[in-house]
Amino acid sequence: MPEISVIIPCYNCEDTILHTVHSVQAQSFSDFECILVDDCSTDQTWDILQSITDERFKNVRHDMNKGAAGARNTAIRLAKGRYIALLDSDDVWHVQKLKTQHFFMEKNPTFPASCTSFNIYRDPVRAIPRLLKPKKNWLKEMLTVCNVSPGSTLMAQRNLFSAGSVGLFPEDMRRFEDWQWLIEYCYHFDLGIVEDILSDVRLTGYARYENIVVSSNLLYKKQSTKIKNRLGTFPALYFKASLEYEKAFAAYHENKKLTALMHSLKIFIISPLRFFRAIERILKKVMSRDYSREKVKAYK
Repeated sequence: MPEISVIIPCYNCEDTILHTVHSVQAQSFSDFECILVDDCSTDQTWDILQSITDERFKNVRHDMNKGAAGARNTAIRLAKGRYIALLDSDDVWHVQKLKTQHFFMEKNPTFPASCTSFNIYRDPVRAIPRLLKPKKNWLKEMLTVCNVSPGSTLMAQRNLFSAGSVGLFPEDMRRFEDWQWLIEYCYHFDLGIVEDILSDVRLTGYARYENIVVSSNLLYKKQSTKIKNRLGTFPALYFKASLEYEKAFAAYHENKKLTALMHSLKIFIISPLRFFRAIERILKKVMSRDYSREKVKAYK
């Protein structure tokens, strides 16, 4: 039985998937299987996956598009490893990623899941490091944003995805499914942090405003009462304002300026604290040349 099951959801990624696969094959830790799920691609992705001859790699093809959550869930159901490691189809791992994170997980059993620091690439040459630090309360951190890029940094015990634990990813959400999963996880467990930069995350598209609105509303519906009961009214409002920030951000990228302004005003009305933290974040991005008009990964 493999120690780690690597899971890669694939959709129209013919230009990037081999680069991603090669980064898995190059890992210094070799006791893994890799399950690639083609989520009904319309390009040459499936043909490329079938050309991979490495016996550790297994290919599955959906008959209909189920989104990133559905593709990951299909792979998780087939996985045999003690650990699940997620990787997106346009990202790559550094050579020591699995070895370093597996060592951390084995030495720190109080963390059934962990994430690593990573680089963000907005273009082929400019890397922006995201240096994660251990936090005392990751649940509160998740009220602001899901900023750990779990799609390519998360390693978790496979039993967390069972019905009696955190469970699978929510397939009714086309966005923020990983945010939802991590919030549920943080109700029960601490999130481990490997501070080494071990992944390169490439941002290749803009999230659709309509998808952001639908998924934000679903996420708030799933979590508002739980957050209020667990942390109180003001944290629940802060979280609601964070979702308005996501809507404003998406509207801004689609040049819907009045809509973005409307959501920005809602942030201020719902939670002035969240509003000023949003302004602070934008200013930091401008000062560091990490511009607020950033691209975000689009899984259609």
